[in-house]
Amino acid sequence: MPPRSPRPLWPWIVGGAVVLIMVLIGGLATVGIIVAAVRDAPGERVGSTSAPVPAIPPQPLPSSQPGGQLRNVKVGDTLVWQRAGKVAEWTIVTTEQKTVADFDLPPRHGIFLLARLTVTQKEGFTFACDCTLQFVAPNGVAYDPDYNTFADHGRFPSQRISAGQILDGWVNFDVPTSALTGGRIQWTPDLSDNGLRGSWRL
Repeated sequence: MPPRSPRPLWPWIVGGAVVLIMVLIGGLATVGIIVAAVRDAPGERVGSTSAPVPAIPPQPLPSSQPGGQLRNVKVGDTLVWQRAGKVAEWTIVTTEQKTVADFDLPPRHGIFLLARLTVTQKEGFTFACDCTLQFVAPNGVAYDPDYNTFADHGRFPSQRISAGQILDGWVNFDVPTSALTGGRIQWTPDLSDNGLRGSWRL
């Protein structure tokens, strides 16, 4: 008898591949069913917008006197900013008046009012900025700091300071001469809370 020819291997290879693909498809379908069942199950889901958001307890207002409001003091006195572990002392030490700035530049409104400001950080940290100050005339008109320079009157260096650090410098305002009588330098320590202010009377 002639020798029997060996059977080809490709039908086994193809058949095995088909079986493997069917097993994989079945497994993926099972996983999809499980995920859908979990997703549609009752109860809260991670990232659900319907879940209630816990309320944040209100923070106490910073203050230097009872009632949560900063005081109105005279030049030379200190206002204290106190909130959530942060304590800073702000003081307008003295004021001066100038009729001309460096480069012989005159004021636009009448006179330059210079205020020497010191900020002492007692606890925590603060970003101390002259942008929190305004001069307020008796008629309620407010004037932001002016950016002219004056010899021997270094500008207040707005920056972040930590406990134990002190900033010292001058803040300048260009204001009407008539506004000096009865005017004040207003401080808004928290720019997001326009109702919280303190001031120094001239």
